[in-house]
Amino acid sequence: MIFKPYEVTYSPFRSFTRKEWSMLEDHPEFPIAGIDLTQLQALNEPLNVEEMEEIYIPLIRLLQIHITHYRNLHHEREEFFRNSSQTIPYIIGIAGSVA
Repeated sequence: MIFKPYEVTYSPFRSFTRKEWSMLEDHPEFPIAGIDLTQLQALNEPLNVEEMEEIYIPLIRLLQIHITHYRNLHHEREEFFRNSSQTIPYIIGIAGSVA
């Protein structure tokens, strides 16, 4: 797969086609075969295995990366300051039509 060259911008946002997004990383270790998709569907929004694999599994992996590094940063910072505190939760806010 060939991605378009990354253009330097001063924005934290990137744009992907659905195909580019789905091919960012393979996720064979995520067992979606046993998931009951009816429990995950929103009202009038059908959800299928293909959409899970192409959209949500890469999103889950990206969130795992962020959360892992967030926790590592918290741990290292606490060691640096010789401090001990509770882990601060990683909060995700969803707004707009997708909420």
